Amino acid sequence: MSDLPVELDLKFLPSWLKEEPSPNRYADFEGESPDRARRDDRRGGGGFSGERRGPRPAGGPRPGGPGGPRPGGARPGGGKFEKRGGPGGPKGGPRGDRRDDRGPRLPMPAREPFRPLVRVEILPEPAAASGIAKQIKASSRACGVFNVAKMFMERADRFRLRLHALDENGVIFQVGDGPVGFDRAAVEAGAFRAHRDIFYVAETTQGEPPKGNFTSVARDRFSGVLLGPSSHHSYQTALRRLYEARYARRMEWEGFLRNIEMVNDPAAVEQWKQQASSVTVYKTIVPEGQEPLVFKTEAEAEQHFRATHLPAMVKSGRTLEVSAAAQLLDRGISYIVGDAVEQERRIPLSIVNALRPYFNEAGLHLFKWKRKMLFTSGIRPLRHPVDQTFSDGISAILTTVGENPGIKRPALATRLLTGIAPESPEATAKKEALAADLHYLIQIGYVVEFQNGALELPPTKKEAQQQAQQQPDEKEEITAEGEESEETHEPSKAPATIAAHDADYQILLLSPVPLPG
Repeated sequence: MSDLPVELDLKFLPSWLKEEPSPNRYADFEGESPDRARRDDRRGGGGFSGERRGPRPAGGPRPGGPGGPRPGGARPGGGKFEKRGGPGGPKGGPRGDRRDDRGPRLPMPAREPFRPLVRVEILPEPAAASGIAKQIKASSRACGVFNVAKMFMERADRFRLRLHALDENGVIFQVGDGPVGFDRAAVEAGAFRAHRDIFYVAETTQGEPPKGNFTSVARDRFSGVLLGPSSHHSYQTALRRLYEARYARRMEWEGFLRNIEMVNDPAAVEQWKQQASSVTVYKTIVPEGQEPLVFKTEAEAEQHFRATHLPAMVKSGRTLEVSAAAQLLDRGISYIVGDAVEQERRIPLSIVNALRPYFNEAGLHLFKWKRKMLFTSGIRPLRHPVDQTFSDGISAILTTVGENPGIKRPALATRLLTGIAPESPEATAKKEALAADLHYLIQIGYVVEFQNGALELPPTKKEAQQQAQQQPDEKEEITAEGEESEETHEPSKAPATIAAHDADYQILLLSPVPLPG
């Protein structure tokens, strides 16, 4: 103990030890009421004292636990929980009847069915359709019409979309052959950037860098574009230009501003100075001998474009055509177009019916084979007369093809040239005669050669009469009945392809298989 006086010793103690003890607020507490004690006993414990369930007897289960009697007797209702609102409860009835107190359930309002905004027709590109018809005509082969139509759906630049507004007051807008939509302002927003190189030429010159002591520049987190210091006069213009060019259609202005960060990097500041020192002017493209107009900023060139060229380029109406590769600004239209394209890729009915005028113009014939698949060829199939006399070589070809439908040229040559030495002069003459006879039969329609090289005979006169009744009329719309069935001559593994050379489309059909040797 310290020998110092009490008053001096207390000066070095904490403040909470210097205070006088607080009075006992529970001095007059007499304990719990008997009713509370009885309720606690019924629950299996004595309140919150830590011995709520009582001591555990040795060698036996805890009172009130599993397998033992519950202190205070069993719970009313045979040990089961009573439902809230049961007999004698606050609701005066079972819990399941409580909904009736609130009245009958109101029926859910019926959802309004989806009403499409436009009707979509899918058409082939005219240049591709004309080119493929000419190639089929020159190939002398029968091509499956639906297989040819599916080639157009493989790439977006091979087919077009015809959009027809279903609302009588609906108007679709388009600039040139670009995007379409119901909002004219949205359609015109990107017109300048899409057609800028047609009317203007940009020239960039190097000037003096911005003067001033800049320690930080603003940068877009997503694109990495440097916008310059926030105190520079060009910052707000660059900020607005970046937003309209990249984020206006998918992000709010406030969300865009949260993506702008300030970078305290001397290298970034120097990079921005190099960008800002470049001066780009825009000049109008005019015939030789005329003086072009010069615009110092892109905004001035766009203003001139909107006043001079844009009004003549805007198209509007209830029905417009657009390339499938073009952008669709209206989200509702894009959903409908997406569904139509997926359906057309499965069964290209619209493309098939749109190809018929091009086939007729090229002199192609449409015919159904075995009442199922639709084919087109420049040669009309014709069954040879039974009583007509042919040479031995032609008769052998007709007999072999008739007995082996779907046979190809190598197998036909193997069957007809059996027993002849491959290197002998006789074999060479036989091969040339066989090729000439087969070519003659294909050209007159007595033998049909399909796109995959399979050879078959046309149907008999009776079968031809039955099929003639099912041939598609010139104005009758073609359906997809029977087109899903598999045929041995269906060119599924070696389809034709469309190649584009200087905007001229051609079809690369399989060349005739040469005879062996």
